[in-house]
Amino acid sequence: MNLEARSGRHKEWPPLPSDRPNHSPHSTNLNICVDGVTILSHVPANVTLSGFSSIPHSSNESSPPPPHMLKAAHAKSPNGAFLGLHVDKPQYRILNSIGRLVERKFLSIFRFKTWWSTMWVGSNGSDLQMETQLILLQLQEPNSNSYVLILPLIEGNFRAAIHPGNEGEVILCVESGSTQVKANSFSSCAYFHVGDNPFDLMRDAFTAIRVHLGTFTLENPPRIIDKFGWCSWDAFYLTVEPVGLWHGVKSFVENGFHLRFLIIDDGWQSINMDHENPFEDSKDLTGLGSQMLCRLYRFKENEKFAKYQVGTMLRPDAPKFDQEEHDKKFKEMVELAMKKKSLSNGGELDASSFPEARTIEYLKEIEGLERGGLKALLNDMKVKFPSLDDVYVWHALCGAWGGVRPGTTGLNAKITRAKLAAGLEKTMNDLAVDMIVKGGIGLVEPSQAAELYEVMHSYLADVGVTGVKIDVIHTLEYVGEDHGGRVQLAKAYYDGLNKSLNKNFGGSGLIASMEQCNDFFFLATKDISMGRVGDDFWFEDPNGDPMGVYWLQGVHMIHCSYNSLWQGQFIQPDWDMFQSDHFGGVVGVFNCQGAGWYPEEHKCRAYPQSYKPISGSVSSDNMEWEQKASTAQFRSTEQFAVYHHKSDELHLINSKEEIKITLQPSSFEIFTFSPVHRLNQKAKFAPVGLENMFNSGGAIENLEYESNSVRIKVKGTGKFLAYSSENPMQVVLNGEKVKFEWTRNGGLNFRVPWIGGELSDALIILN
Repeated sequence: MNLEARSGRHKEWPPLPSDRPNHSPHSTNLNICVDGVTILSHVPANVTLSGFSSIPHSSNESSPPPPHMLKAAHAKSPNGAFLGLHVDKPQYRILNSIGRLVERKFLSIFRFKTWWSTMWVGSNGSDLQMETQLILLQLQEPNSNSYVLILPLIEGNFRAAIHPGNEGEVILCVESGSTQVKANSFSSCAYFHVGDNPFDLMRDAFTAIRVHLGTFTLENPPRIIDKFGWCSWDAFYLTVEPVGLWHGVKSFVENGFHLRFLIIDDGWQSINMDHENPFEDSKDLTGLGSQMLCRLYRFKENEKFAKYQVGTMLRPDAPKFDQEEHDKKFKEMVELAMKKKSLSNGGELDASSFPEARTIEYLKEIEGLERGGLKALLNDMKVKFPSLDDVYVWHALCGAWGGVRPGTTGLNAKITRAKLAAGLEKTMNDLAVDMIVKGGIGLVEPSQAAELYEVMHSYLADVGVTGVKIDVIHTLEYVGEDHGGRVQLAKAYYDGLNKSLNKNFGGSGLIASMEQCNDFFFLATKDISMGRVGDDFWFEDPNGDPMGVYWLQGVHMIHCSYNSLWQGQFIQPDWDMFQSDHFGGVVGVFNCQGAGWYPEEHKCRAYPQSYKPISGSVSSDNMEWEQKASTAQFRSTEQFAVYHHKSDELHLINSKEEIKITLQPSSFEIFTFSPVHRLNQKAKFAPVGLENMFNSGGAIENLEYESNSVRIKVKGTGKFLAYSSENPMQVVLNGEKVKFEWTRNGGLNFRVPWIGGELSDALIILN
């Protein structure tokens, strides 16, 4: 039999009968269909499908959804169905076909490393990659023009992912992460949802899953979301220390960039290796990835930061930072690390032949002056740099890369063997994975997870830290064997983390990183509301770059763009670069051809044959105006002013009119579309924003039209650009008339100065 959908806008999913004989996948002719179109054929007899409303939802008891969300989920419930399966014997890892996907183009998201995911396309179930997190199909038959989303879920103590199979089969992997945790029957280990628009489909599907699971919120944006900040990592890596950090913030401010938040990344913690003194900072962090073998031995800052004394950097004779000298020392450290690695690989390493390991630091303590540590440093920073509202610090989910060192903190920590799930065996080679598997994790007993975060975060909050960036999140799945499996272990840690987050950092002071796996999003995001959606931003390939330094940046754009489709349903996506969402629309066009995932070698690589110019077109119809109620009206706008960022061009187009463009390899263009508003019979106007900003319209905080004037609240500094059909009579900025330029093609611009981060008020008076 076929699973036929009923006619109409909403798609019904009648259940597959549960009393069918247990035939092999190849002996059944059951199909999963939508509007008569087959999605999966040869569905095995042990697979069931249940409508959204036909099974109980956990959230009804554990975490009731808000009324508007419950209403939205039930309104679209005919479009959703849960997939279940049953096997004869309880197992801790089940691999089960859910049917064949043949000659149907798909977009998927899969994990190419433990913690990072990216997109993949194909047309056959055998084309899928291991550890696929979702599949998006498009139906383009004459009687159907819909999209179908297939999402593996968590159910009970098990988490699901999708794997490739033979002859087009789609394999559902349902695993607990512990050989001691077994099951044989599931009713909702995957979810199907149908919709007419892929963006609406994502929103509707995850709303339904929120109502079903009750383990995440889809709300609560972080307070740093609209602020400009800086992270210390690429400037200092592990060599971060107070003087260099101060210099970094100072250099931004002196160049007109007033930081609103700072992230002190890896390098501030008190860590050491198992062979070192358990109560002293490691001195041997010169090896590549050496910090990944280190464990946390105390919750306070390391000696580099602890020795900071009150007022040190405010004094006239404050320690100087020499960038050239610092770079030289850092280069020497890297060269030493490379030499060690080379000799170690050859089996010839003799530690006595190397110079003594040392840290890079510039503070000299003054006798008789009490140490102030991180608290004094942050207090002094806020005196010198008053715009600095927030300071975050880095730590790993388990404390440090190698967890917590047993016998040092008062918590019950045990060195636990790290073992990768079988689905991760073909992921890209990763130094972090190799080092963590080598050293294991000092895992704090799950019952003490809440205490771990409370002790760590309460100290940080007391010294002036307002949030944390938590990294290495998915090492947790390596160590679930003796702790009830990956889902139960994750629940214990994430529950403790969310409690601490609410108590110490206002409920949203956290950026998640190395977290791009579905069980994180389903289990951890009750309060965690911001996270990385891309791999680390690599400027060039460390293994050699055949096409210059830019192809990896195209790969990064791909990671971020496609991951945001689903991860952005849970959190505010952090692109590790830039992004925004304001008044008007923005289309970024990037030529990312020439690089991508290479399954045969399990890594990303260059494709020189595809590294060439590419042509296409953009229009106002590329905008998903309906995603926000305030912009839905723009779909019917007759004209748009369009600004080309790189070519610095401004012109008018009619609605749906296409702009042709050709891009060279690794290049881009950003188009800002601003709806043209008619003020009166003569005057038309459309604000663009600050032309020096990638997202020009992001500078427009408020916009008010009158019959012959426009008032705009502007954030930032630079040249403000707008389209005006008439030459303005005057432009008044912050209460004073200012000079402006107007050209006959309608281009209007004037300078907006920096006024300490406050909004500028611009009044443009037309005829």
